[in-house]
Amino acid sequence: MAIKNTNLGGTDWVDGDILFAADQNDTINAALFQHINSDQTPGSIASSTTETEIGEIQVPANKIGTGVLVVATGNFATSTQSHNTTIKLYGGTSATGTSNTEFKSISRVHASASGSIKTGWTIVYWIDSLTWSSLNYINITGKNSASDGGTITTCESLVVFGK
Repeated sequence: MAIKNTNLGGTDWVDGDILFAADQNDTINAALFQHINSDQTPGSIASSTTETEIGEIQVPANKIGTGVLVVATGNFATSTQSHNTTIKLYGGTSATGTSNTEFKSISRVHASASGSIKTGWTIVYWIDSLTWSSLNYINITGKNSASDGGTITTCESLVVFGK
């Protein structure tokens, strides 16, 4: 049948319309986010200043309607000097994150010359501007500012919802 709500890309009901179950189901499904995939296995980068993939999810195109909502969380820890990390969100058709489109970049900074710190990070981002192929990738990368052993950036959870 059809979606019956202009805010969801359909047409609005009008007086006298008959409520069909298929219309109601289509409208409710259009309003809901569906879990597509998740990665709860922590990936990390330590002792390196090279941008490195720390999280990845494969997203089949048949699971995507108008786009995907990406939720990624992790932490940055350093026990040495003043260091920072950059975490980036990519999406596209390549398994290599840096070959895809960059959507979001965040940084975390430890500005103290001594002492250790551990700080969390979160990315929540809606992607609706990709041309989805049969198999797509959502990638998280990390890049530390120093290569000493006391700095680590981790992606603890990466979840993708489709709409």
